[in-house]
Amino acid sequence: MSSRQFEVIFQITHQLPNFQESRLEALGCTQADLDSLLAALGPIRDQADSSSRVHIDLYDPSDLTGIALADVRDDIGGAGARGRLPLKLAVRWNSLAELVISALSPRELFLRTGYDFDEIRDAIAKLAEIDE
Repeated sequence: MSSRQFEVIFQITHQLPNFQESRLEALGCTQADLDSLLAALGPIRDQADSSSRVHIDLYDPSDLTGIALADVRDDIGGAGARGRLPLKLAVRWNSLAELVISALSPRELFLRTGYDFDEIRDAIAKLAEIDE
């Protein structure tokens, strides 16, 4: 995904702590999961500031033997931003982002994130690819 798309998704994800824990748990996300997700995204965001592309490698913490990593290059030939995220969190990330989008009006989303609704929708579509 582009670094811009990642930044939009990052801002949406950072709205999740504002939701009641029970709403997150209904989507299979505990407070510890949310803390892990936010902690994993911070370093990726730091790299994304100086890169045009972001690649997130998914892994299963119970099977660290078979992670196949592709070499990601940004459009000027350098390495893109790269991070790792447990598969358990990645498959829930889209539904968590959708919770934020459905709970807040487009105006509220803009005020909280700085992005308009269409740009948010386009970026969140990238998360849907994780579920496929």
